[in-house]
Amino acid sequence: YLKRAKVFYTRGKEYGLKSLASNGGFKRALNKDLDTFKKSLKSFGRGSVDRLFWTAMCWGNLINLSKDSPLAISQFPKVEAMMARVLKLDEFYYYGGPHLFFGYSYGSRPRMFGGDPAKSKMHFEKALNAYQRKFLLGLVFYAKSYAVQNQDPELYDSLLNEVLNAKPGALPKQRLGNELAQVMAQWMLDNKSKYFE
Repeated sequence: YLKRAKVFYTRGKEYGLKSLASNGGFKRALNKDLDTFKKSLKSFGRGSVDRLFWTAMCWGNLINLSKDSPLAISQFPKVEAMMARVLKLDEFYYYGGPHLFFGYSYGSRPRMFGGDPAKSKMHFEKALNAYQRKFLLGLVFYAKSYAVQNQDPELYDSLLNEVLNAKPGALPKQRLGNELAQVMAQWMLDNKSKYFE
């Protein structure tokens, strides 16, 4: 599974970066320092939100599956910079995707590695409330990151039971995703002991 996932995310990242590299400034800054990279992102407008978002998602997921690689981890600030640009251009793109990204990012790391529970909660609540908490994967990510990292079993149970008690079809275009979220929520409840001491 992990090997296939890495192949999928690598292809997505490479395809996305190739598309974004049609912007000369971005292409030149891609392998430069973080400040230069951030400056190049300012040249992207709302028309590039989809490419920036999905490239950052693929790249971020690839890094998440490569935590044994210091090189991969060192690239994460550039992924965050790309998603920060998306957040500024269209904060509720794909069901609040940029907020969910930062909610998960801040929520799943210890403070010494950049984690920030307050920021995590703020981002998750913004994304979830924008869609009346009908985007169920967001609730699963909230439980998996913030609730686990902060060792809050009550919140964990509450969020996952909210997923199980929701109607998947309440968000018609995300029915399949919502059904997947319910499968994930049930598994996480059944395996709660893996996450809490």
